[in-house]
Amino acid sequence: MAETQAPCNPAVNTDDQTCLSFTQKFTYAWGQMAVSLSPALVASWLIYFYTGREETWSAFPYSYTPGHSVVATIMLVSATAMSLGGLIPRVLEAFVEPTVGHLSDKHSFRWGRRKPWIIFGTPLLMLFSMIIFFPPSRATLGPVWLSFAGLDVTPNFLFLLFTHTGFWFMYTAVVAPYLSLLPEITPYNNERINVSEYMAYSDVIGSLLGAVGVGALITVFAHGLQFGPIHLANSFEVSGLLIGVFFGISFFMSIAFIHEKPAGEIKQVHFSFVESMVQSFKNPTFPTYVISSAAIRMSTDVILAAMPFLVANVLGLDVGYAGGLQGVVLVGAALMFPLVSHLATKYGKKKIYNVGMVWYAMCLGLLVLMRYFPFLGYPVSWVALLFGKTMTPQWIGFSHAIVTLLLCSFSISVIFVLQRPVLSDVIDYDEKLTGYRREAMYNGMEGLISKPASGLAYFIVPQLNAWLGQTADRPYGILAALVVSAGVMLISYAAFRRYPIEK
Repeated sequence: MAETQAPCNPAVNTDDQTCLSFTQKFTYAWGQMAVSLSPALVASWLIYFYTGREETWSAFPYSYTPGHSVVATIMLVSATAMSLGGLIPRVLEAFVEPTVGHLSDKHSFRWGRRKPWIIFGTPLLMLFSMIIFFPPSRATLGPVWLSFAGLDVTPNFLFLLFTHTGFWFMYTAVVAPYLSLLPEITPYNNERINVSEYMAYSDVIGSLLGAVGVGALITVFAHGLQFGPIHLANSFEVSGLLIGVFFGISFFMSIAFIHEKPAGEIKQVHFSFVESMVQSFKNPTFPTYVISSAAIRMSTDVILAAMPFLVANVLGLDVGYAGGLQGVVLVGAALMFPLVSHLATKYGKKKIYNVGMVWYAMCLGLLVLMRYFPFLGYPVSWVALLFGKTMTPQWIGFSHAIVTLLLCSFSISVIFVLQRPVLSDVIDYDEKLTGYRREAMYNGMEGLISKPASGLAYFIVPQLNAWLGQTADRPYGILAALVVSAGVMLISYAAFRRYPIEK
């Protein structure tokens, strides 16, 4: 049974005003773990899984010859197929976002406007999270049915296209209504920042499970897992199943103790779908926010997609350490959440947001130097010498990356904590203009712009790797991804400078 929520009076908005209990804040924010967990797995590891991981033949149940252990680079789809299999689902999903938002805003059911989407959509989302790492051919490209313009149409490619599309469709159907609950459950600026801070902690935990957890599983379950009659061929299959289950638990918990406003208390939205889209762009706060948000999404996903290649091919270390690098920046960001919340409350969200984006771009520029001039790793090697340890160039470069990502932590913290309250302000401004609460539509319109931008990461990284190189001898495509990511982050800063709300 949901807790009784204290009355919320938006006309009274003092610093200490609240209408949510700790339990409600905590459990609602827990859902953010599900929001970040499965995408962290997909965004960080999907390209690597399909187009570049190294496995021993003993990992494959149908091709292993006893007494032999052969290391091979596994290409389940071609680079072009991966680019299209990554980009097309995100573009299609972009058009689903505003559709879900419009329907969620316009129609109310017995359980509310948002909860039914979460209740009925979560099981399907769990399913696609699990099966995306189970392609028809688990060791090779498989039969080529058709080939044109560099694209090999294979069962694996069609499977990737179907499951990746299904995953993002259902992700949208669940996550957009979930996020749309935040502006509705509390109208108070400081409480929104507080709840968003809770969500940011959950975000970090989910991202850590998707990055560090998978990184560890890659090593622990390198040869898969035999569970009774079920054989899981590799750690990605193990991770997909475990994360799918955890994903469902987290989402259902998020709505267990909160309740939506009764339909009678919400002014019904009478805009048509097209009118609703047009009205969103008439809100002067939205275009600047959404361009900035899309650029952040694209920049972040490029880094996540490139990270396994950075560790394995640029530094020459076990790919499992990619999760460790992501873990460093996530833990560092979590430690800075209270500071970011304090600074945003004191100086305003816009100023802190802008500082965070510029700092992020500068840090990414430093990360490019990890192989050829890892100057931030040299002090670490000097300290190691004091203890009689000599660090190899690979570990000096890795240390440089760790220090650089620690410096990035403040920027990541800003993104985690402030994006949701900023969007809530955009939605509040829309209510002043239209008289309607259209939380889901704004989440959907954000997706219409940001999801194709995010999908470009799936296109950019494989293509840069193919054009400029992704090997230890020729890693320029991998390093170029960092430069692209830094440039996109500066675009985000340039857009958000025009954001009109200072609070």
